[in-house]
Amino acid sequence: MPEEHLPDVLLRLGGEAVRRPLFVAGMCAISMAVLSSGAHAYFRSPGSGTGTATTGTLHPVTLVALVVSDTPTSTLVPGGSADLILKVNNPNSSNATLVAIAPRAGGSVTPSLPGCTTSGVSLAAIGSLSIPLTPGSNTVHISNGATMSTASVSGCQGATFAIDVTITVHK
Repeated sequence: MPEEHLPDVLLRLGGEAVRRPLFVAGMCAISMAVLSSGAHAYFRSPGSGTGTATTGTLHPVTLVALVVSDTPTSTLVPGGSADLILKVNNPNSSNATLVAIAPRAGGSVTPSLPGCTTSGVSLAAIGSLSIPLTPGSNTVHISNGATMSTASVSGCQGATFAIDVTITVHK
């Protein structure tokens, strides 16, 4: 039997004439069945694994003695308050946050002048803080952080005071 030429809309498949859309639909259905079974096998396969991680060492943040150039912007007078200055060293490679300052248990207030026998100086009530401490040395000014009572003697005029404090720092 001589082979006849079929129009473009027909194809020969297994010796029968088939319309092109039906052929394409059939091939798509076969492809989807093959691909979906592979995807199903991939997503249903069990697995497990392990991992490890390390953390860096957090070094303690410390208070450092002030130097002569660390001066407050305000001075204490009897019955008043003035700036509290802290020098804080953060030896870590990331920022820390100063969140609280409190009097050190058993601490004292030490005046710089010997005639200042009754200073009346204390740490003021300081609320919650959120002061960033960058790596390295930080000078922190707390407005109205120190107070002086009216009981202070005149020998305290011009004195500076060291107040023993404890700081709380968070990472």
